[in-house]
Amino acid sequence: MSLEKQLVRLLGGLLLLCFAGLALVLSGCGSGSKNSTNSNQPLTVEGAWKISASEVAGSSGFTANIVALAPQSGSCVVNTPLGQFKITGVTTCFIADPNANQGSISGVTGVWSYPPAGFMVGLSAADPVPVNSTAQMFGFFVETDGYNVEIIDLNGTVTASTKTMSGTFSCDAQSPCNYTGTFTATHQ
Repeated sequence: MSLEKQLVRLLGGLLLLCFAGLALVLSGCGSGSKNSTNSNQPLTVEGAWKISASEVAGSSGFTANIVALAPQSGSCVVNTPLGQFKITGVTTCFIADPNANQGSISGVTGVWSYPPAGFMVGLSAADPVPVNSTAQMFGFFVETDGYNVEIIDLNGTVTASTKTMSGTFSCDAQSPCNYTGTFTATHQ
């Protein structure tokens, strides 16, 4: 084989090796940041949220796997065996209501008057929440033993960069409870 053909084969092999190395480097770029807590990605609210609530009597928590719910004229509305629940003034709605086969609730910890049975969130913005921004959220969760019911109202913000919700809660005016506190939630 001539020297010229050997050089062409050598350069072709080196060029192929360079392309393979470049493809390997580029395929790994950014893969670790997509799953990190701090991310420059829009936040899709649907999915699992680990929720912690703190009040005078102590801390409680649960995990809600929420699914999208179609808004109805600026409201989140769900009909359950316990009655109709509604959040007004929202653009996007999410729910975890095992009784209606929409999402789920699990991992209940702490002290509750009754077991958590439903969780609904409404955002004042469209989903997903844009990069480096927040959206106002309204919501509630329902505690019940099947007969007695307490509705806890939530008011806070969803932050895309940290994949969190946080704010305050209080008993709904139509509920017999009287506690207030703060909550945080982390997208899992």
